[in-house]
Amino acid sequence: GLLMSTPYDKFPNLYFQQFIEGISESNVRCIVEDQRGYIWLGTGGGLNRFDGSQIEIFEMDETDSTSIPDNRINDLLIDAQQNLWIATYHSLARYDEQKDHFIILNKDPNIGREPYLDGLSLFEDQSRKLWVGTQHGLFILNEEKSSLIRPEEEELQELEKM
Repeated sequence: GLLMSTPYDKFPNLYFQQFIEGISESNVRCIVEDQRGYIWLGTGGGLNRFDGSQIEIFEMDETDSTSIPDNRINDLLIDAQQNLWIATYHSLARYDEQKDHFIILNKDPNIGREPYLDGLSLFEDQSRKLWVGTQHGLFILNEEKSSLIRPEEEELQELEKM
């Protein structure tokens, strides 16, 4: 069964509500909350933004280069600058809140022979480096060049200390 270490009476307003209607897919893979209070849900069928009452779905549109790069969302991360990062099977993207679109970071051709970045997991370290776990290994985002680079040995040692 479920074991809770904190008594329920410390959180009298805590409750869970199931909502399926309106979400792009019921298989939710990752969840983050941004500074505005939006709950972002990554699924195998798109990215969903929940504002507390309604769900907005962001889906890939092959005719729109500013849509999400793939509907299969693997991980989400809000970084120290409050950027929303989206790791998908095909790419890494950052949500531009002011323009309400996605900036897609294409794969560095030096990473591997696959024609896409298969972002599986995201992590931001204390020095604000964005680490991306892929099927081709671990990489660090070089945002200036919109590419991923393999970490140096020293960077891996620093990561181990965290």
